Formats: sequence, C-alpha cells, structure tokens
Amino acid sequence: MIYGYCRISTSKQNIERQIYVNGAYDNKDDTSDLAKLIHDFRCKKADEMVLNP
Repeated sequence: MIYGYCRISTSKQNIERQIYVNGAYDNKDDTSDLAKLIHDFRCKKADEMVLNP
C-alpha cells in the first residue's frame, strides 16, 4: 500500500487530504492521473517519473 499526503493552500482555504492507494496496481493500459501518480511513487530516480511537481 502506498500512502500519499497532499496539502493544498489557496487564498480562501487550506485543504488537507490523505490518499491511500494500492501500490500493487500496475495496469499498463491505464493512463489516468492516479495511475501515473502510483507509477511515480515507485520510481527510484526522478528521471523515470511521469508527472511534474
């Protein structure tokens, strides 16, 4: 299981979310942002990551 934590700050509000996803998920045909995020969590080098910070 992969655990991710995200904090989003805007001028009007602060939002905090905890996201739990199954890190074993590995569907090569899935191109959703969540699938890309799971892929990036498993990367050992920044060059392998798909999403930009």
